[in-house]
Amino acid sequence: MKLTSQQTAIIEALARYKYLTNTQFALVIGAPYHSLRRATAKLATIPEKSPLLKAKKFPVHARAGRLEYVYRLGKYGQEVAAGLGMIDESYAVGASVYELDFFHRKAVITFRILLDQALTESKQYRVTRYENYFEKTGANNRKDGGPRLAAVTRVSFPDGTFFIPDSVFITVAIGKKWQALFALEYVRGNKKTRTLHQIKKHMTAMATGVVTKRYGIPTGQDYVALFLFEDEALRDRVLTALESQLKFNPFREHFLFASFTDARIHIRGCWRKVKNSEYLYDFIDGKQAFRVRSPTS
Repeated sequence: MKLTSQQTAIIEALARYKYLTNTQFALVIGAPYHSLRRATAKLATIPEKSPLLKAKKFPVHARAGRLEYVYRLGKYGQEVAAGLGMIDESYAVGASVYELDFFHRKAVITFRILLDQALTESKQYRVTRYENYFEKTGANNRKDGGPRLAAVTRVSFPDGTFFIPDSVFITVAIGKKWQALFALEYVRGNKKTRTLHQIKKHMTAMATGVVTKRYGIPTGQDYVALFLFEDEALRDRVLTALESQLKFNPFREHFLFASFTDARIHIRGCWRKVKNSEYLYDFIDGKQAFRVRSPTS
């Protein structure tokens, strides 16, 4: 079938981000929301082989009301994307979207969209590898002894336990021999104890080197853990709590914290460090991006 330029852009966006709502399509493609809504609805009902897109619908949410449909490539859509060179045999859609995961997954994907846009604009860096918690590898009920179904970002500790960052990605400097590894955690709710437990997991991962080894980063170069908060007040409470934790001090330069509200404005330069509230930092190059307040304020 012949696709319009907008339909092709929709398929390309899903080939890259796996799951998108119409508001996210508008962010990626730059087309009007209502135009995209009509286009995705049509692609999800084209009766050729199977729908190009599959739409996940949700019941009315108790607090948020009606949730947006979440779209992904259908089987035929994957065939079309492969024919256009957008995906290869390694493409994996990932786990199904459930109502409880809707807001979390949407935020994690939006972070990547904003990052892509920022890097495209700067022309200084690019992403060479990007993985999300909802993408899976392996299979259940295998009889060949192969790996069982698991999140691609799952990282195992030497004692047999594991943790699953929301996203892990590698950036490189264009034209230079420089690369950096990052792990993203999107924090919803207002539970400080749970967040501190997540931070402790990353401290253990840095101490044991399991993440850098898993992603092929040279020995001696550690990753940076990015904690992105839905609740700005929780971010501040966590920053305050970490100031008095001596065990955190050796890892302090490898953790950055931001609110999602700030990230939407300046995704690279909105990050805070523990015990250094005077500046916001660029999470990629580590430089001071903005001054928040004077030392005497």
